[in-house]
Amino acid sequence: MYLATIFINLVVFTILSVFDIKHRIAPNYITIPYMLFGIGILFIDHTRIQYLLNTLEVSVILVILFIYSRLRGKNLTDMFGGGDVKVLIGFSLMSDFYTFNLSLITGTLIGIIWAKVNSKNSIPFIPFLSSGYVIALVVDFVIKQVRFGWYQVSSLL
Repeated sequence: MYLATIFINLVVFTILSVFDIKHRIAPNYITIPYMLFGIGILFIDHTRIQYLLNTLEVSVILVILFIYSRLRGKNLTDMFGGGDVKVLIGFSLMSDFYTFNLSLITGTLIGIIWAKVNSKNSIPFIPFLSSGYVIALVVDFVIKQVRFGWYQVSSLL
């Protein structure tokens, strides 16, 4: 199941990154099935209930962003798109806590740096989340390789 979710995340992130860069939109016909697939995995694999913690984290982040946007006199949708929310919910249900958090933090930092360097007020978030996910996968693999050795890592996959 682990490799399948990695593959699904990478495919969905690649498609949505292209859409987000070109059109600044994440289409519902991709994001809603992605989110529903994440929910469906919870019913199939009951050991993944811990992944609901990621979804709770997304909710807390959205509440903080909502309060921040109100304090600045803006709408939340001016800061964070609806497609981004659906992607985060689906991603939170299909990634472990470590990978989700490392992806979110790394992707957000890369996006902030890119926005500051290019003097942008808004950025397409999904490509940066995608890059954070790839970095998190590489870091996770390297840590497992160093910790367990190459042969044991291949059995974990």
